[in-house]
Amino acid sequence: MTTSQPADEPSPRLHGALNGLSIDLHALAGIVRLIEEHRRTGRGATVRLDTIREQIDTAQATIERARGAIDDGGARPLDAMVNPAGRSEELELREHLDRSMVEVAQVRLPIDNAELIPVPAAADRLDALSEWAESACTRLRLAMQNEQTDHTSGHTHASQYVTRDQIAAITKRKKSTITKFANDMPAPVNSPKRGQPLLYKWSVVRPWAEDKFGMQLPAIYPAERPPL
Repeated sequence: MTTSQPADEPSPRLHGALNGLSIDLHALAGIVRLIEEHRRTGRGATVRLDTIREQIDTAQATIERARGAIDDGGARPLDAMVNPAGRSEELELREHLDRSMVEVAQVRLPIDNAELIPVPAAADRLDALSEWAESACTRLRLAMQNEQTDHTSGHTHASQYVTRDQIAAITKRKKSTITKFANDMPAPVNSPKRGQPLLYKWSVVRPWAEDKFGMQLPAIYPAERPPL
């Protein structure tokens, strides 16, 4: 599903950059693995230095596009998202983009010295950052869609998303208790990869929690409340 915002607006530009970065980092990780396999076994495809440099340049340019979109306010729709760690979504975006730039630069260093031996573990780190970019892209898309929905329906605030940890925190229950009722809960809005949390729309899961635990909960999840 796409949003109705023009593609040159900051948020769609950031969305596109994060999607591109996920692809770029995954491709670079694949190249690093090919290089390492060829170095260890003498088998597998060889990769030209120009091809590697081109992929590195592409990834670095994509990171710069994402940074520029954030500077222009592209992360603003995420303000309504409840960060699982209680941190600023924009700050986390910037920190992960900085980490991505560092990892890409570490691959470039031996390449610029004409050494086809990047650090093998770099591939795993690049893939992890690729998965982060994909997850961030999904979160931004959801935030943009809800911002558009709220604008159309006249709501004064965008919808929020919470994790099971945060549901447990606000209902004063253990996370294991919330997990026990997983089949009874409203469906999450995402299908996360390993290590990433399930997200629930607060306006949907709140009535369920109120009924299940016999309490009244705020219409807007207090963003300053840390998860258990």
